[in-house]
Amino acid sequence: MANLIEININEIFKTNQDVRNWLLENPRELEDALNIELVNIGHHSIIPDEVRPDIYAEENMSHNKVIVMINLDEPTDEDFKNLLAIAAGNNANKAVWLVKSLDDKTRYILNWLNERAGWKTEFIVMKVEAYKINDSLPAVKLVRI
Repeated sequence: MANLIEININEIFKTNQDVRNWLLENPRELEDALNIELVNIGHHSIIPDEVRPDIYAEENMSHNKVIVMINLDEPTDEDFKNLLAIAAGNNANKAVWLVKSLDDKTRYILNWLNERAGWKTEFIVMKVEAYKINDSLPAVKLVRI
């Protein structure tokens, strides 16, 4: 029997742009992780750079706005402020933050925001993980945390 081995995500993706490109080539991964169907993935209307998400999409039926911000490094307070600014600047219904890890304090704040924002905006934090079996090619998975 083979062993499932978790590998460091930075061995697969060197930059946030690498993750973005992978998601644009494999949108089903994001859809499956969010349990929604997306359209207009990667589409940017006239959005100023300071509030441009890594990925912009819309839910298929409702056309609710979904933004994705990617952080392969340890997220900082500045990254957290950027997530909030990007969500606000795009009037996002779902703000997805892809991270390598997240501290408890930031997770607590996001949970509190989700409770307060109600149905208008949902903040979703996902970890980008990678696995392989023995010498197989790696498989990437998005996991809600």
